Amino acid sequence: FCQEFSKTRFLEERLREAVPGWRRQFPQGRPVCRYFKRWLAWENLVGLEVVVAAAMSEELESAFGHLYLHVVRKKKTVPSRDLYYQFGAVIGDDVTLVERLGHGILGGFKTALMPTTGAQLRKFTIDGEHRSLRFFRLRLTADQTRRLMERVWEVERRHLYPYRFFSQNCASAVLDLLAPTLDPPKRLSSAGLGGAPNGVLVELKHTNLIDYTAPDM
Repeated sequence: FCQEFSKTRFLEERLREAVPGWRRQFPQGRPVCRYFKRWLAWENLVGLEVVVAAAMSEELESAFGHLYLHVVRKKKTVPSRDLYYQFGAVIGDDVTLVERLGHGILGGFKTALMPTTGAQLRKFTIDGEHRSLRFFRLRLTADQTRRLMERVWEVERRHLYPYRFFSQNCASAVLDLLAPTLDPPKRLSSAGLGGAPNGVLVELKHTNLIDYTAPDM
């Protein structure tokens, strides 16, 4: 029960439809995962933001920008808890340029959900690569926010996605992360070219899921 929140919720919903009143047989409810509860720190959670980094021509996978999911905490949060999650391709150091291009365009790499901190983002993306950031608050209810945090917990620990530069990338994976948490679940797809971050922003704006917010860095 510390790893299968989404599957458990799906099963509960199907049981509720098929067997009304089944929950009365289990008055204690779903077991609480103390590790997730400690990581979530619900009382200190403000919400989540989509953060878009400007495009960078030096790297093919960043030619259309890059997308992060920022877990917004209260101001007193220690720096190590100011987390930004990103989907990044898992590429070995021994991969040649030809292999990188071929696998990146046609498929062959996997992408994983990886955390970084605000301090690291500032050091490497803003100061190091001179890329600007745009912040967009996700308009989610408390239940949807909790579901999305459950998805982040699951995917960070258990999932690898197929990766392609232009169609299955950091931006499209965020849509996959978000879609099942909505009520009712929605099919979200990027507008425009493949899975470009700006196309994802257009989709989120059209579905009334984001608001622009002033950056805090």
